[in-house]
Amino acid sequence: MLNQKSFRTAWLILVFSVLPIWCVAGLAHNNQLLIQKEQPQALRLEFTVNPCQMLHQWLAPSIPFDAFLQKYAALTDEAFQKELTKAVKKFESDSFVMQPSGAKNALKLTEVPPAADLKKMLQQNLIILELPGNLQAHLEPIVLKASLKTKIPLQRVQLFISASVFPIQVSYQQDVLWLTAQIPMALYDF
Repeated sequence: MLNQKSFRTAWLILVFSVLPIWCVAGLAHNNQLLIQKEQPQALRLEFTVNPCQMLHQWLAPSIPFDAFLQKYAALTDEAFQKELTKAVKKFESDSFVMQPSGAKNALKLTEVPPAADLKKMLQQNLIILELPGNLQAHLEPIVLKASLKTKIPLQRVQLFISASVFPIQVSYQQDVLWLTAQIPMALYDF
């Protein structure tokens, strides 16, 4: 018969052996964005983000993180998919380039992990909250891919990214900068 402490230790060993997307020790990953110009009128963007923090900002930023995890991890798959679809559309409309002509072009997410996988990450993050603080466990970042197309060639643009992923380190060629609530936009010459 296992006592409470032995059971918890065995449970943690099982969890860490079954869920390889967890990272233990070290600091959580900073959100990052890599921008590449594919054509004169097209950009490819690759976001590497903390999944649960991003979902919290996308879905319910006004409620505490642990309450958010409990609420959204318990949603039905259909309800979670509906909420995620609305959040993706908002993220896309809040992320855009503004050209000197005044043309505004929003980005389009082309690759997002399936809703079932994202919901599972919320459930896993609930387990992480139960772990001893000295383990510093967190989920590995996820990748979101996006594209942005314009009618006229991209030259000088103002880039705006949804504040839901701030702070985010943005890289284009050799340029690296941070977008934050205090610096919400960047000027780029493509």
